[in-house]
Amino acid sequence: MSAGASFQSLLKIWLKHSEADHFDQCTWRPGPAQWDKLSDICHRNAGTEFGQKHGFDRIRSVADYRAAVPPQTYDTLAHWIERVTLGEPNVLTAERPLMFATTSGTTGAAKYIPVTPSYLKEYSHGIHVHTYRMLADHPDMLEGKVVVSSSNDQEGLTPSGVPYGAISGYLTRTQPAVLRRYFVVPYEVCRIKDIEGKYYLTLRHALSADVRGLLTPNPSSLLLLAESMASHADELIEDIRRGTVNPEYLPANAAPSLTAGLSADPKRAAELSACLRATGRLIPAEVWPNLRAISCWKGGTMPLYLRKLPASFGDSEIICCTIGSAFVGSLSLSGPYAATRYCIARVFIWGLVSSCAAFW
Repeated sequence: MSAGASFQSLLKIWLKHSEADHFDQCTWRPGPAQWDKLSDICHRNAGTEFGQKHGFDRIRSVADYRAAVPPQTYDTLAHWIERVTLGEPNVLTAERPLMFATTSGTTGAAKYIPVTPSYLKEYSHGIHVHTYRMLADHPDMLEGKVVVSSSNDQEGLTPSGVPYGAISGYLTRTQPAVLRRYFVVPYEVCRIKDIEGKYYLTLRHALSADVRGLLTPNPSSLLLLAESMASHADELIEDIRRGTVNPEYLPANAAPSLTAGLSADPKRAAELSACLRATGRLIPAEVWPNLRAISCWKGGTMPLYLRKLPASFGDSEIICCTIGSAFVGSLSLSGPYAATRYCIARVFIWGLVSSCAAFW
């Protein structure tokens, strides 16, 4: 058994017993599970200004919560959040935020979502459940590499000095080293502001690897990746042959880690050249013949992009990675979870999140 297969087997066991089994049990008892979560939120934050105003310490049922806390929107919470960005403690949450996740949403200006340690644990829980199902369904996934797209988690600082940006970047940056070795794109790529340069660097790393999984929220990003692969085919092949990176796509004062591990690989360059001669362009399904799964959004308007994926990515399984966003929380569904108790789990999560605003 290869090192990747051994690690995947151990990781799958850990994820099953630490995360996936608990999620599965909750989908069978959504009512009690919802109350357990709501009760915990209220207990932990009863001493905050928001908790005191709404009597969190007196909430003993879902009905109590509904009576005490009107439905919230970002606009109704904006003045509370502004105080948190200024560094005021114990306003919305007992915990201080590690960062603020930013999202433009569908309307209005950027939103700043306090990401506390508890919030991060809840967010990661969904990712862990999703990862377990993906590894269970594709037992040789980590015999190759995985491409995970992420965005900059350090776009700037709030007045109190807390960073704001994308939660995906934070998770990538804090990834355990033992797991990071299976992810082909280094964290520093997410900080590149130039889109063309970001895609080029992503492909420079990914085309050198045996990619078996692609994880990105928006499937339109996959289409852009395929377009970039086609338009920069000759440059990418030459860089792989020589072990270089075209300086045109490197940011000024590029961090050494952006190009770490990129060595000359004439054999791989020859394989890619053969793919290019055969079809006239580089196609993801051809350059990554062992690609097992693509994880991305599938709801809303995403089918507009999903129907175009097979032309570039072949018949790889497309998994629904999340339903929700940085604002409303995260829930990962895959395999049997997506088909059996999906509706119950979705109502459970969204019924809670729509009232609690997901900050806790």
